[in-house]
Amino acid sequence: MIAEQPTDTVIIQADKEAKHGVVVKVMDAIKSAGIEKISIAAEKK
Repeated sequence: MIAEQPTDTVIIQADKEAKHGVVVKVMDAIKSAGIEKISIAAEKK
């Protein structure tokens, strides 16, 4: 699958309960879709 707009950015937001492996799989799927820019949202405490 190729992203229609490869210049788009995907922002991943996961809580502290999210397993690292799941987040990495999501990031891999995003890259496979042709999206190069991935950001991880962080909450300021």
